[in-house]
Amino acid sequence: MFIALPGMFIDTVVLVIFPDVFTNLPVQSDRYFGSWLLWAYSLILITGLPLKKREGGDK
Repeated sequence: MFIALPGMFIDTVVLVIFPDVFTNLPVQSDRYFGSWLLWAYSLILITGLPLKKREGGDK
């Protein structure tokens, strides 16, 4: 989670000034870039969740 939080903050600022940062991309592609970022950060956050709790401990 701590890996994703600084990146999410920085990318929020980047999306606000998208035309200035990505000068070679059309302005209309910011929605695709934002959706890709949302997908990527959701994968980072989901993989940090435990899937199943072990019973009985390690043997």
